Amino acid sequence: MKLSIIERVKCIINQLDTTPRSFANNIGFNYSTLNNYLTGRRTTIDSELITKIASSFEDISSEWLLRGEGDMFKPQHELSTKPQPTPISTEAGTPEASVLYQIYNDTIKRMKELMEENTNLKNQVTELSEGSEEIAKLLREIRNDNKKLDQENRELRIEVMIKDAQLSEKEKAVSDYKELLKEAI
Repeated sequence: MKLSIIERVKCIINQLDTTPRSFANNIGFNYSTLNNYLTGRRTTIDSELITKIASSFEDISSEWLLRGEGDMFKPQHELSTKPQPTPISTEAGTPEASVLYQIYNDTIKRMKELMEENTNLKNQVTELSEGSEEIAKLLREIRNDNKKLDQENRELRIEVMIKDAQLSEKEKAVSDYKELLKEAI
């Protein structure tokens, strides 16, 4: 069974291990429109979405994206080769080399900082996930307690109604007895 275009877009998002919002930002597409496609509120796919995906991800097969034929990813030999930057000349004493070397070192330092920040954020997400699981567990327990209390409340209301009915019967019996006594006197 072939997947629909939107199902193929969902596959790409899953394969990239990203969120729909991040995906929309990466390809330069409106998130709310993408979300409407993903949730089924819009069923006709805009060609702009397909174009942006195809131009943003050259390794994704356009044939697969459009028709669902073949594999999601192009074979390695089909990928276009982009020109690679030329290595920096490290001839000692040239101003260009020292500037480029400084930029390189700053970039490496920033990458390390970002990797460390990423690790910290992942840890925070894990902690928040664990915390939200505990909160969800507590909410389930509260719901269960509320259900039990609701059931007990219904049972008590029934008992009160029965006692009221019994009391009314006794009051009626006492009233009838009083009437009999009055007639007898």
